Amino acid sequence: MSKIIFNDASSIPVQKVTLEGGYLKVLTLESPETLRQYFSDPLKTRKITVQERGQTIAEYEGYTQLYRIEWSPGNIYTVTMYKQETLSEIQAKMQTAAVLVAQIQAQNLTDAQAVEVKAIYPAWSPDSVQYAVDYKVLHEDILYKCISTHTSQESWAPGVAPSLWTAGETGEHAGSQEDPIPVPETVTTAGMEYECGKYYSEGGTVYLMDRQGMDEGDKITLYFPPSALIGQYFSVSE
Repeated sequence: MSKIIFNDASSIPVQKVTLEGGYLKVLTLESPETLRQYFSDPLKTRKITVQERGQTIAEYEGYTQLYRIEWSPGNIYTVTMYKQETLSEIQAKMQTAAVLVAQIQAQNLTDAQAVEVKAIYPAWSPDSVQYAVDYKVLHEDILYKCISTHTSQESWAPGVAPSLWTAGETGEHAGSQEDPIPVPETVTTAGMEYECGKYYSEGGTVYLMDRQGMDEGDKITLYFPPSALIGQYFSVSE
């Protein structure tokens, strides 16, 4: 015969004690009145020790909340207990949920807005994550946008796979002749989204993106600096 010993050294005989889905379940022949008296006391249930033939086989701590007492044929009752979450645990869960909601909402921001709050974006993962077009991730402190739907793997990291990811705009420059957008050195590996009608700076020179056939405001991702595409996509600003 097994028994459980409560935190105050009182005990009752039991048939079985199991832990299922975060709930502690105790099967016993004791009456519902007795069970309610014992298991409704959080001081008693703070620690529950299971013994069989005088040997301790399990110990459970923190299962202080009585969920229910169920009857089964043979007058066997199942007592179900659960842990009361601490305030810090509740706050941690709320904070995690808030971050997840913020990350979902952040995917709807423009590129310029996204860079301002890039710390909120999820880190890129190589573990077979399915990324959709326009989904934004943070990798090595750079914000990237997915430009081709794919399932991630180690060799397809942002900054390494230019056909899959492009670095986000900084949003710190107007793209005017007086305030051109700097072209980062990562452009040849990470790519960069250029916008027709805007000005870009590279190596102290300012370039206008004036691709023929594109309308002002049209965007395209390229993997070359403006100096390599003069006459095709850019002209030197005078």
